[in-house]
Amino acid sequence: MAGGSNPRQKMINLMYLVLIAMLALNVDTKVLKKFLLINQSFEATNAEKVIDNSRKIESIRAAVDDSGNRKEDMDVLNLSEEVRDKSNALVNYLGEIKNTIVEETGGSDGKGGIKGYKNTDYVYRYMNVDFDDDGIINGDEIQVILNEFSAFIQDSIFLGDENSGVVDLARNADQIPLYDDAPPLDPSFRSLNFGYG
Repeated sequence: MAGGSNPRQKMINLMYLVLIAMLALNVDTKVLKKFLLINQSFEATNAEKVIDNSRKIESIRAAVDDSGNRKEDMDVLNLSEEVRDKSNALVNYLGEIKNTIVEETGGSDGKGGIKGYKNTDYVYRYMNVDFDDDGIINGDEIQVILNEFSAFIQDSIFLGDENSGVVDLARNADQIPLYDDAPPLDPSFRSLNFGYG
Protein backbone atom coordinates (compact mmCIF):
# COMPACT_ATOMS: atom_id res chain seq x y z
CA MET A 1 0.00 0.00 0.00
CA ALA A 2 1.31 3.43 -0.81
CA GLY A 3 1.86 5.96 1.90
CA GLY A 4 4.51 7.48 4.10
CA SER A 5 4.64 4.45 6.40
CA ASN A 6 7.32 2.59 4.50
CA PRO A 7 10.02 0.49 6.17
CA ARG A 8 12.70 3.07 5.38
CA GLN A 9 10.78 5.85 7.14
CA LYS A 10 10.14 3.61 10.12
CA MET A 11 13.87 2.88 10.25
CA ILE A 12 14.70 6.60 10.17
CA ASN A 13 12.36 7.23 13.07
CA LEU A 14 13.75 4.26 14.97
CA MET A 15 17.33 5.35 14.30
CA TYR A 16 16.57 8.81 15.61
CA LEU A 17 15.01 7.37 18.76
CA VAL A 18 18.09 5.13 19.18
CA LEU A 19 20.32 8.18 18.72
CA ILE A 20 18.41 10.09 21.40
CA ALA A 21 18.57 7.07 23.71
CA MET A 22 22.31 6.77 23.12
CA LEU A 23 22.73 10.43 23.94
CA ALA A 24 20.84 9.91 27.17
CA LEU A 25 23.01 6.91 28.03
CA ASN A 26 26.24 8.83 27.46
CA VAL A 27 27.50 6.53 24.70
CA ASP A 28 30.98 7.12 23.28
CA THR A 29 31.07 10.03 20.83
CA LYS A 30 32.53 7.90 18.01
CA VAL A 31 29.45 5.68 18.14
CA LEU A 32 27.19 8.74 18.20
CA LYS A 33 28.92 10.16 15.12
CA LYS A 34 28.35 6.88 13.27
CA PHE A 35 24.66 7.08 14.09
CA LEU A 36 24.59 10.66 12.84
CA LEU A 37 26.07 9.46 9.54
CA ILE A 38 23.54 6.64 9.29
CA ASN A 39 20.74 9.10 10.09
CA GLN A 40 21.92 11.45 7.32
CA SER A 41 21.94 8.58 4.85
CA PHE A 42 18.42 7.52 5.83
CA GLU A 43 17.15 11.09 5.57
CA ALA A 44 18.58 11.46 2.07
CA THR A 45 17.03 8.24 0.80
CA ASN A 46 13.78 8.99 2.59
CA ALA A 47 13.42 12.23 0.64
CA GLU A 48 13.40 10.11 -2.51
CA LYS A 49 10.84 7.71 -1.01
CA VAL A 50 8.48 10.56 -0.13
CA ILE A 51 8.37 11.52 -3.81
CA ASP A 52 7.99 7.87 -4.83
CA ASN A 53 5.09 7.37 -2.39
CA SER A 54 3.33 10.45 -3.73
CA ARG A 55 3.61 9.00 -7.22
CA LYS A 56 2.17 5.69 -6.00
CA ILE A 57 -0.84 7.46 -4.49
CA GLU A 58 -1.35 9.28 -7.78
CA SER A 59 -1.13 5.94 -9.62
CA ILE A 60 -3.75 4.45 -7.32
CA ARG A 61 -5.93 7.51 -7.86
CA ALA A 62 -5.60 7.19 -11.66
CA ALA A 63 -6.40 3.46 -11.53
CA VAL A 64 -9.48 4.16 -9.40
CA ASP A 65 -10.63 6.82 -11.87
CA ASP A 66 -10.02 4.47 -14.80
CA SER A 67 -12.04 1.70 -13.15
CA GLY A 68 -15.06 3.94 -12.62
CA ASN A 69 -14.53 4.93 -8.98
CA ARG A 70 -15.92 1.70 -7.57
CA LYS A 71 -16.56 1.80 -3.83
CA GLU A 72 -13.98 -0.88 -2.95
CA ASP A 73 -11.35 0.93 -5.03
CA MET A 74 -12.23 4.26 -3.43
CA ASP A 75 -11.87 2.61 -0.01
CA VAL A 76 -8.31 1.52 -0.89
CA LEU A 77 -7.47 4.99 -2.18
CA ASN A 78 -8.92 6.70 0.89
CA LEU A 79 -7.09 4.35 3.24
CA SER A 80 -3.78 4.85 1.42
CA GLU A 81 -4.21 8.62 1.67
CA GLU A 82 -5.09 8.36 5.37
CA VAL A 83 -2.02 6.20 6.06
CA ARG A 84 0.13 8.71 4.17
CA ASP A 85 -1.35 11.66 6.08
CA LYS A 86 -0.91 10.00 9.49
CA SER A 87 2.61 8.89 8.58
CA ASN A 88 3.49 12.42 7.51
CA ALA A 89 2.04 13.82 10.73
CA LEU A 90 4.12 11.37 12.79
CA VAL A 91 7.29 12.14 10.84
CA ASN A 92 6.68 15.88 11.22
CA TYR A 93 6.06 15.49 14.96
CA LEU A 94 9.32 13.57 15.42
CA GLY A 95 11.08 16.12 13.21
CA GLU A 96 9.88 18.94 15.46
CA ILE A 97 11.29 17.12 18.49
CA LYS A 98 14.56 16.57 16.66
CA ASN A 99 14.75 20.25 15.67
CA THR A 100 14.00 21.35 19.23
CA ILE A 101 16.75 19.15 20.63
CA VAL A 102 19.24 20.21 17.95
CA GLU A 103 18.51 23.92 18.46
CA GLU A 104 18.49 23.76 22.26
CA THR A 105 21.84 21.96 22.31
CA GLY A 106 23.65 24.45 20.10
CA GLY A 107 22.28 23.88 16.61
CA SER A 108 23.94 22.37 13.57
CA ASP A 109 27.70 22.47 13.19
CA GLY A 110 27.36 23.34 9.49
CA LYS A 111 28.85 19.99 8.43
CA GLY A 112 25.76 17.86 8.93
CA GLY A 113 26.47 17.26 12.59
CA ILE A 114 25.01 18.58 15.81
CA LYS A 115 27.11 20.89 17.98
CA GLY A 116 25.65 19.69 21.25
CA TYR A 117 25.38 15.98 20.51
CA LYS A 118 27.12 15.23 23.83
CA ASN A 119 24.57 17.22 25.81
CA THR A 120 22.82 14.26 27.39
CA ASP A 121 21.47 16.36 30.24
CA TYR A 122 19.23 18.38 27.92
CA VAL A 123 17.85 15.27 26.21
CA TYR A 124 17.21 13.63 29.59
CA ARG A 125 15.46 16.74 30.92
CA TYR A 126 13.42 17.25 27.73
CA MET A 127 12.20 13.64 27.67
CA ASN A 128 11.85 12.91 31.40
CA VAL A 129 11.12 16.21 33.14
CA ASP A 130 9.67 18.75 30.71
CA PHE A 131 5.95 18.80 30.02
CA ASP A 132 4.15 19.44 26.75
CA ASP A 133 1.27 21.90 26.38
CA ASP A 134 -1.18 19.29 27.69
CA GLY A 135 0.77 18.65 30.89
CA ILE A 136 2.23 15.33 29.75
CA ILE A 137 5.94 14.57 30.08
CA ASN A 138 7.45 14.75 26.57
CA GLY A 139 8.81 11.19 26.61
CA ASP A 140 5.40 9.84 27.63
CA GLU A 141 3.69 11.85 24.90
CA ILE A 142 6.04 10.32 22.31
CA GLN A 143 5.06 6.86 23.51
CA VAL A 144 1.35 7.65 23.26
CA ILE A 145 1.66 9.11 19.75
CA LEU A 146 3.83 6.25 18.43
CA ASN A 147 1.47 3.64 19.85
CA GLU A 148 -1.60 5.43 18.52
CA PHE A 149 -0.04 5.12 15.07
CA SER A 150 0.56 1.38 15.61
CA ALA A 151 -3.06 0.95 16.71
CA PHE A 152 -4.26 2.88 13.66
CA ILE A 153 -2.29 0.60 11.33
CA GLN A 154 -3.55 -2.54 13.06
CA ASP A 155 -7.17 -1.38 13.10
CA SER A 156 -7.39 0.16 9.64
CA ILE A 157 -5.21 -2.11 7.55
CA PHE A 158 -5.42 -5.39 9.48
CA LEU A 159 -8.94 -4.81 10.80
CA GLY A 160 -7.80 -5.33 14.40
CA ASP A 161 -6.32 -8.78 13.73
CA GLU A 162 -4.17 -9.60 16.78
CA ASN A 163 -2.08 -11.94 14.60
CA SER A 164 -1.11 -9.19 12.15
CA GLY A 165 2.38 -8.84 13.61
CA VAL A 166 1.80 -5.15 14.34
CA VAL A 167 3.11 -4.28 17.78
CA ASP A 168 3.40 -1.03 19.67
CA LEU A 169 6.27 1.05 18.33
CA ALA A 170 7.05 2.39 21.82
CA ARG A 171 7.02 -0.47 24.29
CA ASN A 172 7.82 -0.67 27.97
CA ALA A 173 10.49 -3.14 29.09
CA ASP A 174 7.85 -5.60 30.31
CA GLN A 175 6.61 -5.85 26.70
CA ILE A 176 10.06 -6.72 25.32
CA PRO A 177 11.30 -10.31 25.75
CA LEU A 178 14.92 -9.13 25.94
CA TYR A 179 14.19 -7.76 29.42
CA ASP A 180 12.37 -10.83 30.80
CA ASP A 181 15.38 -12.08 32.77
CA ALA A 182 16.71 -8.73 33.97
CA PRO A 183 14.04 -6.02 33.95
CA PRO A 184 15.21 -2.46 34.59
CA LEU A 185 14.18 -0.69 37.79
CA ASP A 186 11.94 1.63 35.79
CA PRO A 187 10.47 -0.38 32.90
CA SER A 188 8.76 2.60 31.25
CA PHE A 189 9.42 3.42 27.59
CA ARG A 190 10.56 6.89 28.65
CA SER A 191 13.13 5.64 31.13
CA LEU A 192 14.22 2.77 28.92
CA ASN A 193 14.94 5.02 25.94
CA PHE A 194 15.75 8.40 27.44
CA GLY A 195 16.81 7.72 31.02
CA TYR A 196 20.25 7.37 32.53
CA GLY A 197 19.88 3.76 33.53
